[in-house]
Amino acid sequence: MEPDPAARFWDGEFTLQAAAPAAAGEPPTAGLGPAGIRIGGRDLSVLLAETYRRLADPDGSVG
Repeated sequence: MEPDPAARFWDGEFTLQAAAPAAAGEPPTAGLGPAGIRIGGRDLSVLLAETYRRLADPDGSVG
């Protein structure tokens, strides 16, 4: 009987490496258009775009 492949899942070499910083540019939500969901009178896509910009800024101070 062959061993269960799931039992060997953690046997491999899993070295974590930092990902290269993403290039500054449009947030991932830029090409999606309006979401049709409003929060506090603002479209969700606008709120998400602001959030992505803040997360992408290394010092967190988006003007």
